[in-house]
Amino acid sequence: MMTHTATATASSTYRKPTFTMAPTMIRVVGYVRVSTDMQADHGLSLDAQLADIKRYCVERGYELGEVYTDAGYSAKSTDRPAFQRMITDSRDSNGSCGASIVTKLDRLTRSLRDICAINDDVLEPYKINLVAIRDGVNTFEPMSKMLLPFLAIIGQIERQNTSERVKATIRHIHDQGGHYGKVPFGKMAVKDGRLTRLVDQPEEAPWLAQIFEWYESGIQHTEIARKLNATGIKPRSAEKWSVNSVYELLCKHGVHKPRSITSEL
Repeated sequence: MMTHTATATASSTYRKPTFTMAPTMIRVVGYVRVSTDMQADHGLSLDAQLADIKRYCVERGYELGEVYTDAGYSAKSTDRPAFQRMITDSRDSNGSCGASIVTKLDRLTRSLRDICAINDDVLEPYKINLVAIRDGVNTFEPMSKMLLPFLAIIGQIERQNTSERVKATIRHIHDQGGHYGKVPFGKMAVKDGRLTRLVDQPEEAPWLAQIFEWYESGIQHTEIARKLNATGIKPRSAEKWSVNSVYELLCKHGVHKPRSITSEL
């Protein structure tokens, strides 16, 4: 009897073990981009963007795969090598890519048309989400999907306003006798208060005067380039002078006036 009771008690207290499956981590990829004139901007460097993406993934428990990098490319076009590779890889991921992460939507694009195309051609059909950390966009949440077009419109307006501000600033600098942009052959930049002005570069200035003289005497761009290469004088950003580099130099200094592409009737 005692044996039977002990067995019954043991049977009644036995519980079948349960096993809990660990949740599968969501696999994501990152995308970072800077345009040439944004390299040094605070918070927009490639390293800063990458750090933001890594930190976000750790906080959310995402598994970060490849981070695609476009350095020196504008958001005006999606014709960027790393961006295009990310799109191709996402389409070929067979559902293994849960999301693409950027720090801000404008790192991906500033065009309403492009964001709509990305959503319709990639995100929706391949079930890939989009996260824009600083914009508060995470399309794992339904509300974020509704916000995407509105944020793209805001980004497009911001880009247009920024472009106008830059143009106005450059006009003001030129009106004050200052210089903005690359320093052409024959000149060097010096600071004059808050302005940058151009002065003659001692070694190149005589050759610049010679180029102007050749041009004024009727020598063509091809021949000017040949003469310069024969003397061993190099342009600023190439090993040899070409027809284009001579043409651009003459235009930059206002010596050659490009003809209008429209003809007067």
